[in-house]
Amino acid sequence: TIFLHYITFVAIFAVDKQQITIFIPLVPKKTVKDRILFWLDNGLIYYGIAYFLNKQHDCELFGIVDNAQGKTKKFFKTQKLVPFKKIWYFYDYAGEIQNKEPDMEYLSSVEKKYEINIWLMAYAERFFHQRNTGGRGYHKFTRNEILSLFENELRFYEQVLDEVNPDFIIMRDVDMHHVNLLHEICKARGIKILSIVDVKMGSKWIISDTDKMDYDPMDLKRIPKSQRSFDQLQKYLKEFSQADWVKEWVTSSKINFLNSKILYSLFDEFVLKDKAEREEFMRIGRTGTKVFFGTISLMLKRKYRYSFLTRYSKREIKNNEKFVFFPLHVQPERYIDISAPFFSNQLELVTSIAKSLPPEYKLYVKEHFAMKPLYWRKTSFYKEILALPNVELIHPSFPPDEIIKKSSLVISITGTSALQAAFYEKPSIVLAHTIYKEF
Repeated sequence: TIFLHYITFVAIFAVDKQQITIFIPLVPKKTVKDRILFWLDNGLIYYGIAYFLNKQHDCELFGIVDNAQGKTKKFFKTQKLVPFKKIWYFYDYAGEIQNKEPDMEYLSSVEKKYEINIWLMAYAERFFHQRNTGGRGYHKFTRNEILSLFENELRFYEQVLDEVNPDFIIMRDVDMHHVNLLHEICKARGIKILSIVDVKMGSKWIISDTDKMDYDPMDLKRIPKSQRSFDQLQKYLKEFSQADWVKEWVTSSKINFLNSKILYSLFDEFVLKDKAEREEFMRIGRTGTKVFFGTISLMLKRKYRYSFLTRYSKREIKNNEKFVFFPLHVQPERYIDISAPFFSNQLELVTSIAKSLPPEYKLYVKEHFAMKPLYWRKTSFYKEILALPNVELIHPSFPPDEIIKKSSLVISITGTSALQAAFYEKPSIVLAHTIYKEF
């Protein structure tokens, strides 16, 4: 029990280096308890939140557990710290690949009912489509497999939501299709969604619906002005650098031969023998042998790809150069594939921007250093960028703030660079909804 208290304590405070307090707003006393549905996973952060929320608020708790097998599933079945009234295990009801004819009438009716686009979600799923990345897939999903998977997930979610009728759902930020699907259904049903969302300032986080927050312009006008100079703002930006925070993550994700990715492939080969587990959409086609040799191959390709980048990327920018800056986004990544699905083909986007520039301007495209754990992109991707006559590739190690300072314009899909541009008094264009678009 002491150990589990420690785990939940670490989980809730792992979100940020600073202390987090959950505030329960003062509202008129309700005769009916709030019914709160939690999306739970191996990370235990939301389990920790459920533990502390239960101590501060009189409510009824329910849970859906994602990707829980073995000891994790046993933990949730036997834990006594959080009094969940009922827990469902996602892969007991959905998530298993079946090559059957889907119920098209049901899928069509659900799309209209919740105003969702199933194929838009499917194309955003990294396990279904891995375009323009250094990743690899173990299974080519058919149309029937994808639609049958969505059908099973939709029926499961409707069953749970009809039974629980929750006032709130507390869940992780949307990053995969099945999480996105639940999020959109809850939004359509008017269920209040609470997620921990990063705000593009170092390790600062907020609790919100999603990153798609809207502001009332009048509210912005009423906010007291800090009267900080641009020098002070730039100092603040460096203090809470998003790049530094991501670099910490990249460093911690460094892969070597003895890394868990290699060890997991052996574990997968000899331990995970259950047929149902191997039919899950995130595991289908995987074997220990494929993962092991596939990872070794990608590690070698990563070295070659980085060598190519070092050889052909620009590492110096003169003060008088006229250029527009477009930083490549990490991919696969929810902030492109889900938040901006029609801009997910970054090679096509680079070409479109290049066609739109005045003749005296160049387009500088910088690779994101966080692509390193993802083995960089294929060299064919970089070669197509280098083939464009008014485009130059910038080395991933080049400090982005130095590029922004010298640029005439910053273009971003949903990334932080457009926000940083404002700190350096540079104009910017964003191509999709961002948390800072009102500025």
